[in-house]
Amino acid sequence: MPEKKEPVFVASRYIGNTPIGLQDNKRDWRNIDGSKRTDLILNNGDTIMMPEEEIIGFTMLEDPHRQRDPLHLGAGRVVLPEHAGKSDEELGLLGYVWNLGRSDFELIEAEGGTLSGEPPFEPPIQVESEVI
Repeated sequence: MPEKKEPVFVASRYIGNTPIGLQDNKRDWRNIDGSKRTDLILNNGDTIMMPEEEIIGFTMLEDPHRQRDPLHLGAGRVVLPEHAGKSDEELGLLGYVWNLGRSDFELIEAEGGTLSGEPPFEPPIQVESEVI
C-alpha cells in the first residue's frame, strides 16, 4: 500500500451550532497565526489550523474488481487526466470515491490563496461526533 503523506494544515473556521471540545491527548493544536491554542473549546466563528482533507474532503480511486489496493489521489475532488471529461456516473464505475469534508468547518481563503503550512507538530487525529 502506498505511503501516506503528512497532512497539509489549512486555516479553517468552525461554523457548527454548538461548542465542541478538542482532544487533549498530547496534541499541539494551532491557531491560524501558528501560535499554540490554549482554549480546547471551539465556538461558532473560532479559527484553527486543521488537516486540509478534513476540511475539503479527499478522493480515492478503488479498483472495482478489488485486485489492486485503492489509490489516495489527494485533497478535494481529484480526477486523473486520462479520466477528465467523464460523467460522475462513469467515474463512479471506474472506482472514484469522493469523501466529503466536515460540514461544521469552512476553509478560510487568504489573499492570493489558502492559508496553509506543513505541521511542525503531531497532527490531530479524527475522532467521533462532537469531539475532534
